[in-house]
Amino acid sequence: GLPTPRGSGTSGYVQKNYAYTNKPRLHQDYQKELEAIKANPPKPPKKPNSEIIAHEQKRQIEIKLITFKQQLEEEELPQEEVERRVCAARKHLHNKLSEAPLMSENTSHHKALQKEKDLQNLREAFKISEDYQPGSAFDFEAIEKKRQEEKDSKRKRSRSRSSSKNSV
Repeated sequence: GLPTPRGSGTSGYVQKNYAYTNKPRLHQDYQKELEAIKANPPKPPKKPNSEIIAHEQKRQIEIKLITFKQQLEEEELPQEEVERRVCAARKHLHNKLSEAPLMSENTSHHKALQKEKDLQNLREAFKISEDYQPGSAFDFEAIEKKRQEEKDSKRKRSRSRSSSKNSV
């Protein structure tokens, strides 16, 4: 605000001018950003380790089996019966694991797996190609080259269609 509103005829309250707009960015600014992105490309996200995920799932199964075994022992069943039931439960849970894996949200590998699925869904939703390079939207020469190639291919297709129609 003003150092002192005395003599200014105002209350001294200063507001932001919402009608002000910044200057539009220049082509050179985008070229600088493109060069910076090319110099330091973003690191791809870490891939989840499937062995660690499988180990964690087997560990969860064994934890469930230990609690199941403790429950059976509290019922005072014979040791052979307890072992037989635990073995049957282990086979059942491992078969169930192969059909639908258990997912625990608390490990970094499960989070990475979920993030990978989310990014794939996003790519499909926005129709982003697999060979997309970050920062390619700022490379105006490459964009123009790609447009010319598309125009040329459309012309060739239209010529081949028109020549095939004339021959019929």
